[in-house]
Amino acid sequence: MSSLPGVKPLMTSDNGTYCAPAVATSGDWLYFINMIPRKTQAFASIMRTRDPVSGEWQKCGQIRRVKDPALFFDDDGRAWLYHGLGDPTSVFELNTNSWTEIPGSEVRLRTKVTNTADFAGGYERGRREIFAETDTYGLLDNLKTLPCQEAAWMTKRAGRYYLQYATPGTVSQWYCDVALEGPSPTGPFKVVDYSPVSFKVGGFIGSAGHSCVFQDRAQQWWRVTTMWIGVHDLFERRIGLFPVRFGISADALYQCIQLQGAETERLTTHVLTRSLNYFWRIDAFNENGFTSGHLYVLEANERKN
Repeated sequence: MSSLPGVKPLMTSDNGTYCAPAVATSGDWLYFINMIPRKTQAFASIMRTRDPVSGEWQKCGQIRRVKDPALFFDDDGRAWLYHGLGDPTSVFELNTNSWTEIPGSEVRLRTKVTNTADFAGGYERGRREIFAETDTYGLLDNLKTLPCQEAAWMTKRAGRYYLQYATPGTVSQWYCDVALEGPSPTGPFKVVDYSPVSFKVGGFIGSAGHSCVFQDRAQQWWRVTTMWIGVHDLFERRIGLFPVRFGISADALYQCIQLQGAETERLTTHVLTRSLNYFWRIDAFNENGFTSGHLYVLEANERKN
């Protein structure tokens, strides 16, 4: 255990506590932008490193305080910062020389809805009104609490842009991700008719919202999502990992999570190097301090017939 590389928390006296940060890679750099919950702090630092295991990070810029940031690097090298929690998603462009917001670049990507009856999907309703698995058909017209639309994420594939956001709120079994499709990082975007694209209700653990989508070295797409527990804390969650499937059409992003009772998909990947050990750990940090989680190891061995 002592021979393992040190894993240090990305934490400085002025960087605040972890809360829905933006994480993205570009070239050799890994970037990190924290969400600053304190209204007294007007700016958030843009941190980056070439060696995250070392725990050594450098500040390369700063942006104004935003909620639920998501950093996206396009193929042309431009950088975009999506944000929004409770309000419709907005985006602005970053100057990649100074790592600051480009004035006048912000665009609001979705219209603010103030009446639940105007939502096309029932998955947008029931926030803070339904806490148990029950037949809600009779409640449909009485669900008046507006959803907390949050946690934007951008995925680009085959020249199309897929803006995703989570709804209706963390404390619901059907916390899910909606996808919108558009021709550019700023849209215009239209909700796809197969939304939600990440959805899990009931079973051992429910909800599958506030996610990110990435492609591994074997070109397999994955969604890392949060799943609601709500035992020790109302917002307590666990991390889920699911394969993302694209449709026959190159511009169609299909659902990545089966509904309860559906047959489990068998997925074969080729991302592990034989004779290597792979480690992962989930840590926790709150006002009481930093706690290291359990260290897990997966050893990749030769396949035995």
